[in-house]
Amino acid sequence: MTSKVKTTGAPLPVKPRLEIKEFMANKKQFSLYVQALNTLYSELKTEVLSYFSLSKIHGRPFGPWNNVDPPLNPQGQPKGFCVHHEIQFLTWHRPYVALFEQEIYKRANSIAKEYKTDSEAWIQAASDLRQPYWNWADPSGILPQALLDLFFKDSVTIGPASKDGAESSVSNPFCLYHFKDGERDGFTTDPPTPVVDWPQTLRYPTSKGPEARSNMTKFNTMLNLEGDRIRYDTERLSSLTTWKAFSSDGGKTTNSLEKIHDDMHDLIGGIFDGGHMSRIPFAAFDPIFWLHHAQIDRLTDKWHNERQLWAPDADHKPFRNSDTSDTFWNSNQIQEPKSFNYEYKPAMQRQPGWGKEFGLVDEDTILEWSVRIRYKAFELGGNFSILLFFTEDESPIPEDPHDRYDLFLLPNYIGSFNTFINPESDECANCQEHANDIQYGFVHINKHILNKPYGGSLDPTRVVPLLTNRLTWRIFKGDATRVDPTTSFPSLIIDVIATPLTQNYPAFPHAEEPTVYEGITHGKPGGSRDSQ
Repeated sequence: MTSKVKTTGAPLPVKPRLEIKEFMANKKQFSLYVQALNTLYSELKTEVLSYFSLSKIHGRPFGPWNNVDPPLNPQGQPKGFCVHHEIQFLTWHRPYVALFEQEIYKRANSIAKEYKTDSEAWIQAASDLRQPYWNWADPSGILPQALLDLFFKDSVTIGPASKDGAESSVSNPFCLYHFKDGERDGFTTDPPTPVVDWPQTLRYPTSKGPEARSNMTKFNTMLNLEGDRIRYDTERLSSLTTWKAFSSDGGKTTNSLEKIHDDMHDLIGGIFDGGHMSRIPFAAFDPIFWLHHAQIDRLTDKWHNERQLWAPDADHKPFRNSDTSDTFWNSNQIQEPKSFNYEYKPAMQRQPGWGKEFGLVDEDTILEWSVRIRYKAFELGGNFSILLFFTEDESPIPEDPHDRYDLFLLPNYIGSFNTFINPESDECANCQEHANDIQYGFVHINKHILNKPYGGSLDPTRVVPLLTNRLTWRIFKGDATRVDPTTSFPSLIIDVIATPLTQNYPAFPHAEEPTVYEGITHGKPGGSRDSQ
């Protein structure tokens, strides 16, 4: 009889997860992690705890894992275990990352025992090892050069890997995962995607064919371009006062953590014709997935500690809490990271000065201007992006640029809203259940309103005519095709809100009821239906 895998995380004692830059500076832990991940990569898909088997829990190829059957689609066929656009989204991923962490830990500890020089220190480093996270909301910058190298160089220097005290250059597991023979057999989708033809995971793929490679330049450009927006949205999470608003709904004035999570998936994998991280069924094969979701878990823990609120209870399959019975971790059991023997270092208190580039003034209440986007998630059949601009006679917006990414580099570009949506929603029972739900997204634009030559004022008497005359947008599907909202996206409504926002240092920012300015976008394709 096949044994039942229990998700435990790493064993006691409780140890902190480290941010990836700090983790890289701990040479022994970093060396052990690299070797452990490469070992995990080498294991066969038939092994229940191989990298391939762990990654496919999230999506394709669909099927049971560890003798646990996945949910069924409306046609009675198996689908992935992962939940998106659900109130359990954040809590489901906690045991998932903990399971990955426990398997990295096991392999790292086995490797540490092989060291004959400084052996006690290596064993202690392995005992302390936990899954690192990537703090892409770090005020010092989203993507320093050391991280860019880690994510794209073919090899990485660790020391020592040969157990003789010398540093070694080894295959860099953070760069990509190579699929072994037969592992892509379940990757065929309807509609088809190029993923089935790609022999390794990709970020901003250079083509749709098997010769495709990742494009480091676009990855670097896009993340640095959007870093301030991501950081602002992340800090703004502290103003949300209910679990539903924080986790998936977003409330009335700002994005939920799931929406920020979605945005980062696209920015990592590529917004147009993206790589694996941009595609729900394949995202977990990219090794950045685990750094990203450890960060999502850290932000969940931070908000939970601030608000002392948590998700409704539900079982999280396929993650067993017993190796002898079919019982699964549920939300109530995992409110604290210590349930899986890890923790995060205390977050720094909010300091005066945050958000000044967005027009936030210490202690004062200001108006936060935001473009609000309402839509039905599955109407376009997958990912879509809305790019916002200020129209300018001297800087016209190209109607159909060959490279859509050029639009992000225009001087009058002011932000984007990017989605992460199951492209096979017709076969997904959860998707169908929520097909008519209206979702909300927000792009905060104070930073651009305050820039010259747009007037430098947040007063409605100045902002309303500015936005009425200049605010415009372009909408694209994930495959980069242009969308006409009047014919193919009828649920879309784009309007503008102004939210009184108070800093309240060092506590959370406080958002009051917003004023909706529907007249700003009335008459524009996809704009408000109301002229008031």
